[in-house]
Amino acid sequence: MTDDQFKQASDFLRQVHKNVRSYWTDTTDMPIKSKKDTDEGISTWVCGYVLFKDAPGDADKAYDYLNAINDPEVAKVLVKDWGYGQANAKGMAGVDPAVLKEKGYDNVEKWVDKTLFQPPLPSGLKQRMVAEFEKIKAGY
Repeated sequence: MTDDQFKQASDFLRQVHKNVRSYWTDTTDMPIKSKKDTDEGISTWVCGYVLFKDAPGDADKAYDYLNAINDPEVAKVLVKDWGYGQANAKGMAGVDPAVLKEKGYDNVEKWVDKTLFQPPLPSGLKQRMVAEFEKIKAGY
């Protein structure tokens, strides 16, 4: 993102700020229903886990956690209650087809075709964006 693009985005957010009733960080703060059948597609991300070499902690507990969240039964909760997919194909296959359809996972190729996957931001840019957004939310 160039400085000009950053300024354009900031100016836009300042313009629409007056129309914003509430800010939230995720659907647990303010339940919403996503519109996934837009012409533009949806914006999403893919999360992963990393176990750093020589990191503190217990590697066995880390693997216990990974095994637990990738358990096929967990997919039912992730998809139905959170709207998230799971990387475990067996888990996704065990989700009620009606729920998969409702959440947009009944045709993964179609879903991916119009999805903008967000890559992680460089930390300096992310910190700059967060600081600017906090100013905008405060009315500056």
